[in-house]
Amino acid sequence: MSRGRAFLAAAAFYMVLDVGAARLLDSTPLWGSEAVERRYRIPHPVYHHDLAPDVRVAGHWGALEYSVITNSLGFRSSVTGPVSLRSSRRRLLLLGDSFTEGVGVPFEETYAGLLQRALAPRGIEVLNAAVMSYAPSIYWRKTKYLLEDVGLRFDYVLVALDLSDIGDEAHGYRVDSGGRVVGRAPGLAGSLRQRLKNGSLFFHVADLVWDGAKGRLADPFGYADWTTDASQYEAYGREGLALAEARMNELSALLHQRGIGLGIAVYPYPAEVVARQPDSRQVRFWRAWGAAHGADFFDLFPAFQAAGSSPDAARGYFIPHDVHWNARGHGLVKTALLAEGLADSVAGSRGVRP
Repeated sequence: MSRGRAFLAAAAFYMVLDVGAARLLDSTPLWGSEAVERRYRIPHPVYHHDLAPDVRVAGHWGALEYSVITNSLGFRSSVTGPVSLRSSRRRLLLLGDSFTEGVGVPFEETYAGLLQRALAPRGIEVLNAAVMSYAPSIYWRKTKYLLEDVGLRFDYVLVALDLSDIGDEAHGYRVDSGGRVVGRAPGLAGSLRQRLKNGSLFFHVADLVWDGAKGRLADPFGYADWTTDASQYEAYGREGLALAEARMNELSALLHQRGIGLGIAVYPYPAEVVARQPDSRQVRFWRAWGAAHGADFFDLFPAFQAAGSSPDAARGYFIPHDVHWNARGHGLVKTALLAEGLADSVAGSRGVRP
């Protein structure tokens, strides 16, 4: 056999082995975490995606394995089972993305779970409607769906606005003519990357290595660029912020019509803790928006920055090589929200009563 034919035969054998190994390992906990996640992270016909109701599974976040439990509404909870649509107690509905969902952390150790335990003696129930990769378009549309289609009643909504929301609004989502939140078509590079990851063990491993190499204390994915980099603000930040504002305006109007209280919270990424940026574009914008719309504003920057500006101090509140909070970080968020008067805000809201 010629050297050229031998090379082609070896390449073909490797490709078959590579694809076969990828499919085989897709079912294992180590390499198949994305497959495991797809079992309970489901599409939604109105607001793009959600968590499946009444599941009890082992979720995966990087190398972490943690318990994921949802109730009948698909909200993360400590137990499965039905949620009454109406309650004699006051209800706090949490909205946010992966931070508020609490990826990598058992529900009881997330700030949602901690608030639930802390507020129960005051007659306040906490419902966590947050899901990974949510953004203002989904905050608005899911709330509308819960109120009008599901018939859920609650008194106060707290929206935890993430830095990534702005990029998601600019590049990830749009509202179609039917009022549904749908995904924007991915670019060629993003589509090709996902296909290679799904079909090749080599590219799956290479992608993991690349993401790991980027997973430093600073913001590894550039989600905060729009707050500090003028070119990135012009590239997508200005558009994304305008879209986020428009959807939050709709959410505010929806809740105001029903007498439901609204609060918004902003928080730093590790890099912002280290850089000690207490008054970034994100903070200034949403503080002004809250004042203009009668929404309570919860600034969590000071609580994190009180820990100090050293990388080691900041790292203590975050999952290693990640921007998401560990259990200690969630505890800090719970403490800061209560210190800023969240319980009184919920207790004083008029809400939609039974």
